[in-house]
Amino acid sequence: MLATKKGRPHLGLIIFSVIFLSNAALSNGNYLFYIYGSSFCPACRFAKEILSSAYGVSAVVFRDIYAVKKYMEDYLRLYSLFNLGNESYIPLIVIYNNDVLEAVVVGVIPTEEENITMAVFINSWSSFLNNCSKEQEVLVSIGGVMKKIEYAKVASEVYEMVLEEEDRRALALSLLQVLCLFNSKMKFSEKYYVEDAIFNYSGVSYFLPDIPEVIDDIRSLWKDPYVRFKEFDVKRGNGLLWVEGVVELFTQDGTKGEGVFRIGFTRVENDFKIAKESLEVRILEV
Repeated sequence: MLATKKGRPHLGLIIFSVIFLSNAALSNGNYLFYIYGSSFCPACRFAKEILSSAYGVSAVVFRDIYAVKKYMEDYLRLYSLFNLGNESYIPLIVIYNNDVLEAVVVGVIPTEEENITMAVFINSWSSFLNNCSKEQEVLVSIGGVMKKIEYAKVASEVYEMVLEEEDRRALALSLLQVLCLFNSKMKFSEKYYVEDAIFNYSGVSYFLPDIPEVIDDIRSLWKDPYVRFKEFDVKRGNGLLWVEGVVELFTQDGTKGEGVFRIGFTRVENDFKIAKESLEVRILEV
């Protein structure tokens, strides 16, 4: 860990011994790790690389507190909220299991170890996460010293700092995507999808090369309707950030319909791309 004064992290050097292990060793699609640190910090880079190797790249979000003012502000708020000490350290890692805040760790691993091998890393994190109490208490580790904080006292405030920004981004992308499905004036682009994306329309699944043709069929059927968003929700599950909702459709000839959509986003290079998408549309009035 790297000590700081006056609330701002200093950089230093930590040498780690790493033993290579398969990146499937700790694979769990439910955990999300939000690392607050610096790209110039060796410990922060180590945490990012090893957690990405163990849990998958899309499970790790790195937030450089020197590059973005909000991240520094959130980092300091987190330190204060969890009463993590007078001197602050990086990396600070916030761990979610889907939408549930489970733990906060100061340092690379949640236990105090002098020689961090991959085996030690895996055992430390596995044991630590197994002790988390879902929606009851938040487990906190400061250099291996453990404490617990009541979930209800911190969950909402941490959500505002850590997850809300992502939820707003995913929601905006979803609303734009739904409009694109029905509006012939909006150009379809594969860049918003991952290569193995699946689009399920009316119970039939299509892969990326076939999606443009399916969207053309949807547009030809509904002829650029007025789209009104009726309800929507954002949640996490199975390693994806999901936006689910219902839209009302109104065409110029008086046809009224309802569409139920579900879009699953995965993280790609600090942004989101569509991994899974589904749409069910039914006519209500003609």
